[in-house]
Amino acid sequence: MNKISKFNPEEVVIKVKPKDKNSAKLLVKIFHKNENDKRVEIIETFRWGIGYIEGSVFFNKDYKLNKDHIVCNPDVGDGNDLDDLFSIDFNYEGHWNDEEKNEFEKIWQEGDPNDPDLKTSTAWLYECQNEWEISSIDIVIDTPVQLSVVEKFNNKKVIIDDYQV
Repeated sequence: MNKISKFNPEEVVIKVKPKDKNSAKLLVKIFHKNENDKRVEIIETFRWGIGYIEGSVFFNKDYKLNKDHIVCNPDVGDGNDLDDLFSIDFNYEGHWNDEEKNEFEKIWQEGDPNDPDLKTSTAWLYECQNEWEISSIDIVIDTPVQLSVVEKFNNKKVIIDDYQV
């Protein structure tokens, strides 16, 4: 009996955990709603993190693992756990001047002064502004990684720890 026959791919997720420090990233791509040529990619790098992939995607015969990193969907699993943010990089496209870049980075990192809670990062993006539209948000885990097959609705229940591809 092979490992995959022990479970239904629709009922599991793949937990992706880096083996090395500084290998988990939140990759956010957004564009300005009124100025389509203004785009920014934000890369937040964390010392540790966990991501998840739907079992139905991972075990699809067309799915290919990237040898350098694994892209995870932040909406899958019981919450992608990103811990100890230590670096934020901003990559701008379109017509930005230095003042606009500095203002955007300050709000992203320190919060909007018009927000009494000073929400930052994706909390600000989702809850405190209406000028930016999300193109994509991904969790990117650099290899090497440990893969585990866990139950979809109880990610603490491990079906296969250290799954080998």
